[in-house]
Amino acid sequence: MRKLPVRTPEKLFDLLGIPEEVKYAAIYYQGSNPLVDTGYSVRSFSYYGLYEPMITHLAIFYYLGSNVNLGSDDFPPTDALIFQRDGFIAVQDWKKTEYFLRKNNPAPQPKSEEEIKQWYENIKKNPANFGSFEIFNKVSPDFQELSISVIQDLDKQVTKEMLHNAIEISQSSPPLYFVLNRLMSRIKRTIADKN
Repeated sequence: MRKLPVRTPEKLFDLLGIPEEVKYAAIYYQGSNPLVDTGYSVRSFSYYGLYEPMITHLAIFYYLGSNVNLGSDDFPPTDALIFQRDGFIAVQDWKKTEYFLRKNNPAPQPKSEEEIKQWYENIKKNPANFGSFEIFNKVSPDFQELSISVIQDLDKQVTKEMLHNAIEISQSSPPLYFVLNRLMSRIKRTIADKN
């Protein structure tokens, strides 16, 4: 496991609907969906509403390196991002992820019939929050608000040194150039919104 010098965004576990007793979660991409894995459950979540903006955020992307493979539509993952609640972010070999999560998270209690019904109602009401039909539906306003909070938390972790180095490297790295371009667009929108 390789820890990144970045902290888990404060609202990430809330956004992903991870129970309070769960201390670690992993994200990766498989089967045309971004997945969140606690070792005992795996479920999809919004690609456009969270996964893509988070993994292409400079604070994370800068440290991943070109040899990290979180998965794609064409290839299974060889790595996963591990998030510690209120703690570190790390890159872990995907094959070791489930063992790590099960070792460090408590086994969940069985859900009541009412909790299961509520879960299905949430999926039916906001399928895009769970990565379903995102082309046709938008994530809920609550999901969007928490997602913005997660990205803003990552924005605060971008250092001057990181930004300076990324600008230099981006001349020969189209993916990093894309990440910087998105960050600059977000900064411009924020400044425009304040004026």
